[in-house]
Amino acid sequence: MRVLEARDRIGGRIWTDGDGVDLGAHWIHGTEGNPLTELVEQLEIPFSYVGGDSSYTGGFDSLILFGPDRQIAPAMAKSHTLELADKVLHELERRAEIARRRDDPDRPLVAVVDEILAEAAYGYADEQAVRYHLNVILREDVAEDPGGLSFKYWEDGYRVYGYGDSVLHLGYQAVVEALARDLTIELETVVQQIDTSAGAVRVTTSRGVYEADKVLVTVPLGVLKANEIDFSPPLPEVKRHAIERLGFGTLNKIALHYDERFWPADQYVFGYLCRETDSYPTVVISMWKSHGKPILVLLLGASLGRAMETWTDEKVSDYATTVVRDIFGRKALRPNIFPEPHGHRTRTHTAPTPASASTLPHATSTPSPNR
Repeated sequence: MRVLEARDRIGGRIWTDGDGVDLGAHWIHGTEGNPLTELVEQLEIPFSYVGGDSSYTGGFDSLILFGPDRQIAPAMAKSHTLELADKVLHELERRAEIARRRDDPDRPLVAVVDEILAEAAYGYADEQAVRYHLNVILREDVAEDPGGLSFKYWEDGYRVYGYGDSVLHLGYQAVVEALARDLTIELETVVQQIDTSAGAVRVTTSRGVYEADKVLVTVPLGVLKANEIDFSPPLPEVKRHAIERLGFGTLNKIALHYDERFWPADQYVFGYLCRETDSYPTVVISMWKSHGKPILVLLLGASLGRAMETWTDEKVSDYATTVVRDIFGRKALRPNIFPEPHGHRTRTHTAPTPASASTLPHATSTPSPNR
């Protein structure tokens, strides 16, 4: 099999930096029963179970939640936030079930959320608590705001595998490198046309023409939407329609690199409800617990993540420092965040993703990595 890769590296959305920070795919979500778990065990790639599920990384029970007073929320107060959110989520599902049964027109999820919150007439603190949990589930996991999600179907296929998340000690890059060992990979080879009109498949690239019995196209949805590959004959109408209608979310990260750790060594995730939740991350993840490195990672999804892409490096650093000091006080150091490689923030708008494909004699598939 020959792989044609447009980038100057392999992995695509999998990208582990030199310090082991996964800038793209990060966890094995739902460790039990997940084919990725079986794969990394077969490849003898070390990983650790951190618990939780695909929404509450490490598990909400294990998460230390910091409230508006910048103090750790007592157990009862923490449980109260989840109870409020569960009521809203259960009501959402009840109304969605009725809408599906009646075949009512779909609506943006945000419209129904706002209706439920208005009817409940929560005070500011309780509404912020509900929105915090919704941001964990929607913004940071589904990677989209409720305004961009279907009220009737946003939960379809949401939970696939068993309970509990795991992290790879060497990052997801170790999986890519292991799978690539016996492959022929042509880097910086941009696919321009795929012609299946006459027997063998002809793939025209920036570095020449390749022929194969079959071709497996694994380009990002954005590449297909931009029509950066000329398919001859054109893709079937049903596929073109699906490409037009499908959307994709955003999940960006800010990795804060420090010279030394100043937070508890055994805590994996810190919950952040210190400020207005729609404008700030919901969690701060410690890589000390999983990798033994003094690095904190902030997750910013959907519109918040897209907004962060436009910020200056100074604004990102100030913003991240505010979050960390809200939790850990004045002992929190200013991170070595910029310039790289001392820190990272992921972005998508600065460089469009070029096209790549795999040419192969027989069709194959591999499991997709998680968030």
